Amino acid sequence: MVSTLYIIVTYQGERYIQTCIESVRKNDPDAEIWVYDNNSTDRTRSILSGLGVKYSSGPKNIGFGAANNIGLGYFLRSTHSHCFLLNQDAYITADTLQAYDLASIQPHSIIAPLQLTGDGVNFDKKFRDRYLNHEYCPNFYSDHYFGRLMDLYPLEFAPAAAWIMPKEVVERVGGFSPTFFHYGEDDNYVQRCHYHGIALYLAPKAIVLHDRQDRTPDPVHMAEKVTRRRRLLLKLSNPNRNGAELRSRVLSCLSPLTKYPLQYHEVHRAVQNRNLSKIPGATFLSRTP
Repeated sequence: MVSTLYIIVTYQGERYIQTCIESVRKNDPDAEIWVYDNNSTDRTRSILSGLGVKYSSGPKNIGFGAANNIGLGYFLRSTHSHCFLLNQDAYITADTLQAYDLASIQPHSIIAPLQLTGDGVNFDKKFRDRYLNHEYCPNFYSDHYFGRLMDLYPLEFAPAAAWIMPKEVVERVGGFSPTFFHYGEDDNYVQRCHYHGIALYLAPKAIVLHDRQDRTPDPVHMAEKVTRRRRLLLKLSNPNRNGAELRSRVLSCLSPLTKYPLQYHEVHRAVQNRNLSKIPGATFLSRTP
């Protein structure tokens, strides 16, 4: 029997959080909701209180991955069989619950519902363009067009805005790497899943609404310099790569003029965390902010 803990991290989420919480209460009323607020300064926490949602928070923004790690630690101590990582701007539907039946077919895997726009009338643009193509999700588009959609598709990657994970996955892979503050942490988590033999599947009939179609890109975390740093950190953090060779190449090119502006201690920390992530277990979940 599936028992679910919804882990929701909030930050300046007053526009979305009520709809998010109400979608869970309406469509999965027996589930437990666990919320961590990253020191929002808008009305997010007052909305949560008004909804009667218990939440944890801290004196500063600790990042998406670290906040989720607190929730994942709570999940491992709980009696729940599955956790659902859900963005504050994502809403479940009645169709979403189909994913739990599919999770029993692939019990040691991450199940990712199909993400539509917040109004449910289109594919979420990023999800459509980046993760449903043939390279990431073979045969999805042709099967969708010809009306032969399967229940599950092997998937190279899907963002952690909506992930369903059984306890066994978290016990083997652990939490998000502290190398990443915001963005990149789910990419790295999937890298580590591949290393530990954990698969990721798309459940195209299980629908989640991702309400971000009108939002402009984050000017801080999506700036060119920041994205270059993140790409290199992802390479350094990937346990499937040859660590010694990659580290020597990276260190040899580090200089004030390099296009990858990393410091030696950042490289060293990323490599350390990569090596830790190779060890099966609840990695990174013992750390608290």
